[in-house]
Amino acid sequence: MINLFDNYSQVSGDLHESLLSAGYTQSTVVIEDDGFLPDNVTSPFAYYTNSYGHSGRPLYFNQVACPEFWEIRGDNNEAAIYEENKRRANIVYVPNISHKRYVKRVEWLDLDNKIRSVDHYNKEGVIFAQTSYNLMKQPTITTYYNTNHNEIIVENHITKNIILNFNKQLHIFESRIEFVSQYLKHVFGDINRIFYNSLSIPFFVSYNLVQPGNDLLFWQEPLSEDGTLPGNMLTLLQNQGRTKKVIFQNKKDYEKARRKYPKFQEQIAYLGFLYPINDTHRERPDALILTNSDRIEEIVKVIEKLPDINFHIAAITEMSTKLMNLSKYKNVTLYPNIEYNQVNSLLQNCAFYLDINHGTEIGYAVRRAFLNNLLILSFEDTTHNRQFTLPEYTFKQNNGDQLINIVNQCKNNRLYMLSALYKQQNHANQSSILEYQDIIS
Repeated sequence: MINLFDNYSQVSGDLHESLLSAGYTQSTVVIEDDGFLPDNVTSPFAYYTNSYGHSGRPLYFNQVACPEFWEIRGDNNEAAIYEENKRRANIVYVPNISHKRYVKRVEWLDLDNKIRSVDHYNKEGVIFAQTSYNLMKQPTITTYYNTNHNEIIVENHITKNIILNFNKQLHIFESRIEFVSQYLKHVFGDINRIFYNSLSIPFFVSYNLVQPGNDLLFWQEPLSEDGTLPGNMLTLLQNQGRTKKVIFQNKKDYEKARRKYPKFQEQIAYLGFLYPINDTHRERPDALILTNSDRIEEIVKVIEKLPDINFHIAAITEMSTKLMNLSKYKNVTLYPNIEYNQVNSLLQNCAFYLDINHGTEIGYAVRRAFLNNLLILSFEDTTHNRQFTLPEYTFKQNNGDQLINIVNQCKNNRLYMLSALYKQQNHANQSSILEYQDIIS
């Protein structure tokens, strides 16, 4: 039994962690290897190149090798390589930890500012792959290296062929499907069960296996309003081959499919996620705001009408005079240039997260607030992540009174607060271990 994911996206990671929490500890294989897979996840490319498991750490942005007299310039959001004032390369950070400025890839530009090649770095700070681009901005060839920088895999994105140099022999595959299928056979032998979450390569790998099995498709993409299922999903439901059940991870989409396709009632099911929610009791109903902007909706009204709530307003940069002026209120504490560990401490001690700042979200703040069991309150024009924010707690602009009213009700009635947090978890499709074991078994 294995998990087979197209890539290790946030939802793939959530599914993986949910399966582990429910006791399903089988190997996890990811097809699209970005170089930063968790230690308990592998890929065909990592296996053949042996690119993980060595000493090393991610490359810091100013350590990228570049020609003499060229200059690296960067901040917390992005970096680039310049030849005098001409931009010659983009340095892309690892997205979920961009504040650490670790390099995920370097996009080298031609004189017309078009990407011509990309160096892909892994979590051990080395180039594990390089991709060439044509003038139409299309990837043409990706070469994967071992730790000695020898070519091990060459993938042609135009013809779809893959050439593998393994055990001193060349192996040619016509597609990624064939490449992945051969890898699974070589490493795992006959597989009785595959948990997968995509109708692309993982679906075709499962569908083409000749030996019988008991596979599950976890569906994580949104359906259309009328609940029409994708063609590949209809095919596997009608043929009743290896895939025995389609498990929707969004309850609303599951209900749509159930109404539209009553004949598939026994073949579809619903399971959300097992989020590791920290339900520690907070002694004080403090509120947290993380922002890179001084535009915080209705902030003065909220502060003044909630004098017994302590507001913690933090930024990873310097704060403007407008924000610094809020320190005149006794119930406001400001944190310019806040450290990552200090953010964690605030998330563990506050009861509310006010997603009311305009501009970009800082470091998955809403998700982290949800996982720390803060009640999330927002406005329609400031909300950053509707997946974790209840619609009834996403207020219209200039309606701070509603937000203030909810905070007061939660502050004065613990049962009301617990009920709101329970609804917030249901909205985010939180499930239980027993539900996982019941549906999967």
